[in-house]
Amino acid sequence: MSELVSPKPKNHLDQLRDAIRIKHYSYSTEKTCVHWAKRFILFYDDRHTWSLGTNGVLASIAYLANECQVSASSCSQAPDALHS
Repeated sequence: MSELVSPKPKNHLDQLRDAIRIKHYSYSTEKTCVHWAKRFILFYDDRHTWSLGTNGVLASIAYLANECQVSASSCSQAPDALHS
């Protein structure tokens, strides 16, 4: 007897990649968006980040700007990447 095996659910980054590919964005845009999403996830120690909302995004960007000395232009890319 063969059992039906349900596929493993995709993680957040794979879902993000799928959404970017559906929109036909360039590969470099995909890499940038995934990079910022990873930084966001790591900032919150792998907590469930989808429920953090705008304040969570702003806190992570403030951290990048103030503590990591990420440039203003890079920080402006982060919210776009997270909302892709």
